[in-house]
Amino acid sequence: MFCKKIFLETKNTLKTAYTDNEAEFLAFVLLEKITGLTKTQILLNTETNFTEIQRQTLQNDISRLLAFEPWQYVVGEVEFLGLKLAVNTSVLIPRPETEEWVQRLIQIYRNSNFQRILDIGTGSGCISIALARAFPNAEITAIDISQESLNLALKNSLKNNVKLKLLNADILNFEATSTKLTCKEWDLIVSNPPYVCESEKIQMQTNVLAYEPSEALFVSDRQPLIFYEKIAQFAQRYLAKSGILCVEINEKFGKEVKRIFEKVGLQNIAIWQDFAGKNRIVIGEK
Repeated sequence: MFCKKIFLETKNTLKTAYTDNEAEFLAFVLLEKITGLTKTQILLNTETNFTEIQRQTLQNDISRLLAFEPWQYVVGEVEFLGLKLAVNTSVLIPRPETEEWVQRLIQIYRNSNFQRILDIGTGSGCISIALARAFPNAEITAIDISQESLNLALKNSLKNNVKLKLLNADILNFEATSTKLTCKEWDLIVSNPPYVCESEKIQMQTNVLAYEPSEALFVSDRQPLIFYEKIAQFAQRYLAKSGILCVEINEKFGKEVKRIFEKVGLQNIAIWQDFAGKNRIVIGEK
């Protein structure tokens, strides 16, 4: 069978729920995953032996997309700074905003001699693995409260040929967390913690609410900064001299997180904006 025919059939089916551009993108994504052909090969109408198993897989994937499951979960893989990472519903899908600041962090500190790096709330391991590739001499520890997330981060680290120390721990109980850590002094601490307020759910897309893990997204409106307070307290005690703390934030709370950093004595504190001009990062130095 010629793959362009399959592509057009897939696209037309997806157009019942998506725009033309979205349907085209998703059709390419599915066929690249299932057939192993590139977009160019599909457009050139390459002939392929499309098996019954592949057809069933395609129909199942289309059904998932028509139910508005994020395509990243359907495909089971995303790209992050050139890395191929597996994702499933136990972890958040890495966002372009996160990719942007991690790249910026790497560029700014590429000549730094980081020896020990800690990633708090690692999820898929995207940040840890990117930092491991950028700073190959550093020992990198990634913690998460979810064992499922850690299992996926391990899979991704092996897939990308980097070594991580993975630890099941809860930063909200940082005293208990610190006792599990063999290192007590970190050159760089990074975190993309839950920061979306419960009241902001109404603004979020249905597919995010239905499929992505809520515990990795949301915080109580009563304590929207709880993770930053705990992370800052941890950094106050365990960040090395001249060490860096870098956290992703809710755009509404840049000044508040900056004050938390100031309260624990960090210096040279800056708020970075993302490509949309929104406050996205607070970074400081001990």
